[in-house]
Amino acid sequence: MKNLTFTAGRMLLTLSMTGCAAVLGWHLWSFYMEAPWTRDAHVRADIIRLAPDVSGPVAEVLVSDNAQVEIMSRRV
Repeated sequence: MKNLTFTAGRMLLTLSMTGCAAVLGWHLWSFYMEAPWTRDAHVRADIIRLAPDVSGPVAEVLVSDNAQVEIMSRRV
């Protein structure tokens, strides 16, 4: 009887750890696939916050949707 209880406890522990690992893996995979990320400067997100390098409001942004942007030197 003691051996049967010990075996059932080990099996229950193994199944619960496997279930926890599966749930954690699913959450990590969902975060990886749904979080905004970039590859080759393409951002995949619906809304992205931008922060200017200057203090004060930004009057206009001279880029249209899906436009290619080139790096230019900073104006001083």
